[in-house]
Amino acid sequence: MGVNYFREHLEQAIEVPIAEAPLGGGVTLYNITVFGGAVPLITTSYAAFGRAQYAFTRDFKLFAGLRYTRDKKSIVQYNNFINGGALQSSTSKWDRLTYELGASYAFSPTLDGYLKYSTGFKGGGYSAGTLAPSFRPETNANYEAGLKGNFFNRALQANLATFYMKYDDLQVNQIVGVSSSVTNAAKATVYGVELETSLRLADALRIEWSGAYLNTSFDRFQTADSSRPTTCDPGTGVGNVPCSIDLSGNALPQSPKYTSSLGGYYDIPTSTGKVTLGARYDWKSRVYFTEFNLPISSQKSVGKLNLFLNYESDNGRLTGSLFVKNVTNEQVKGNVIVVSSIIGSLALGQYQPGRQVGMSVGYHF
Repeated sequence: MGVNYFREHLEQAIEVPIAEAPLGGGVTLYNITVFGGAVPLITTSYAAFGRAQYAFTRDFKLFAGLRYTRDKKSIVQYNNFINGGALQSSTSKWDRLTYELGASYAFSPTLDGYLKYSTGFKGGGYSAGTLAPSFRPETNANYEAGLKGNFFNRALQANLATFYMKYDDLQVNQIVGVSSSVTNAAKATVYGVELETSLRLADALRIEWSGAYLNTSFDRFQTADSSRPTTCDPGTGVGNVPCSIDLSGNALPQSPKYTSSLGGYYDIPTSTGKVTLGARYDWKSRVYFTEFNLPISSQKSVGKLNLFLNYESDNGRLTGSLFVKNVTNEQVKGNVIVVSSIIGSLALGQYQPGRQVGMSVGYHF
């Protein structure tokens, strides 16, 4: 059992300067600021929770958990384009009771299985600078089953998990007009399977592989795309965009359908500790960065190779590492957003680092 209390007073500096904003009809605004300044956002959250397990036999167990969460958020903000830049304050509160129920069974001394059902809650909040009402909390229900085992005299460890989730009021980051805000999508479904393995071929040599299949989709989400105000169903509207788009069936942002990771590690004993040589290759299929699933705001399937040489002393206090990340210098997008048509529907991309070579040294007192 336990309790949790969290309080944060955040001064969020927000500014969206626009050097050149085409408004159509040959009219262009220069050197304007949509909104700016330090926006105070105060968050208070507390919770009480407990978890228990009962063993009916040595092999069969039931477990359950319960949590009550209460969140409160307050904000003072302004927007130069709305209400003459007047300050606006707002406070919202949310609370939810979530729980977990499940069972586990030991099929053998080296193989365990489990089933569980759980519910989740993510508090609402504010999109600073937009003057929009608070967005609602996000909730989900998760069904999960899995197996965990050791095989071949514990040389092979393998964990398998499958899951099915239903989301209500899923929180999605969107570009609305000239600012970024959070929108509640109506419903979404996520399901998949994950497999993790670790094979020790010798005392010094270990190989790890993991893979996952993930299927995500919006069940119902009617929204607007500020960068494409005419690509939509006439006669519908969301916010200040005259028509909207049905995104039912689109994949959720940042959710690759396939991922895989393969690594190898070799330990070399020394007179003072241990040196580990390692290599790891991480790959994932195409990722969309926005809910609209546009090719321009996506990263095609890509993999990264990382190499390292680590040292650890016998007492674990002294550590060191030489590493090369992204050995093949792949160009990988970390995010791409397409801004409003008011400022030209520009695609703004952020890239992850290219090849990195470095070292680190640490001492644990």
